[in-house]
Amino acid sequence: MSGQSQLTPSRFLHNRIYVTLDDVHSILRLSYETLKGLISLASRGVAKLTHCETLCRRTTINAIRGRHSASLAERSTMNLSYRLTAILFGIGVTLHNLEEAMYLVSWARSHLTLWFEPNPKIYWVGTSLVSVVVWVPIVGVCVSHESSHFKSVLSGFALAMAINAVLPHLVISLVKHSYMPGTGTGMLFNLPLGVLLIHGQLSAHATSHAEVWRDAVLYALLLAVGAFGSLHGAHAILAARKA
Repeated sequence: MSGQSQLTPSRFLHNRIYVTLDDVHSILRLSYETLKGLISLASRGVAKLTHCETLCRRTTINAIRGRHSASLAERSTMNLSYRLTAILFGIGVTLHNLEEAMYLVSWARSHLTLWFEPNPKIYWVGTSLVSVVVWVPIVGVCVSHESSHFKSVLSGFALAMAINAVLPHLVISLVKHSYMPGTGTGMLFNLPLGVLLIHGQLSAHATSHAEVWRDAVLYALLLAVGAFGSLHGAHAILAARKA
């Protein structure tokens, strides 16, 4: 062993520990770099996923906003159309009542057999009251934001006036072969506009169809009972005073 240093046990142990520590350090370094790379890839994936989710959410929100805007525009158009129809209906009812007040009494005296003598003043008062009352729900529909109750009342008017145009006006005109005053305005205005008003409320989907028809029939009956009751009652009072 001349020229070479003798390898003692202590030096061998020192070299072995040094090699072991160096391997551990290399393994830890490799693990650190691998973990760092995985974290970097995961961060990029999360960033891409977050960006995708953000785009999806924005797309969904924009779609919802678009549908909501379209729904509001459609509803606004329907409300405007409904209000214009209601105003035309009010004009039609006023013209119908004016025609009746001017000509119905004289026509009824010569074509109908009644238990009372028709009085022109009573007809003028009665038709004028109906013409004024019908504008109450019309103004309510045009002005009020919460107009569901006014629409229900207006549907009752529409149903009553549409039926009135057919029976008694059109039917009696055909049976008597004579034009009953109020038939023309009833068929020209009250019937088609009344149908449009009821159809507009049915299309609004605010309430069920059963509720719309129930309210319309209820208010139509109230209007008919009130109008005919007042008309016949006034004539009965007048006949009693004359007797």
